[in-house]
Amino acid sequence: MRYLADCIVTMFYIGRIPFAPGSWASLAAVILWLNFFKNLNYLFLPIIAVTLFFIGTYFSHLVLRTTKTKDPSFIVIDEWVGMWIGLYLVQHDVLWGLGAFFCFRVLVVNLITSFT
Repeated sequence: MRYLADCIVTMFYIGRIPFAPGSWASLAAVILWLNFFKNLNYLFLPIIAVTLFFIGTYFSHLVLRTTKTKDPSFIVIDEWVGMWIGLYLVQHDVLWGLGAFFCFRVLVVNLITSFT
């Protein structure tokens, strides 16, 4: 169960990248969005994002109980889900995806620094 929880909260160990794991996870979410969601029904992305939100919340809670830290940087499932929510109504295009990525990262970094 520990291995499964670690795979999910780190999004298959992207969260273990030493430098800017949240940015790497967001970029991976954009790449997956570009390659996987192009020809699918537009309702499929929010359904998967909401499902992943609840799965991520459960497994993040399990991991946080064992690590005893408040907000470890290796938990990146929230970045992934947030990126997909941001991409939901954006035109499915590389430029729109990268624009959403940069806007998302700027907003997240500014919000985090304003609360610390």
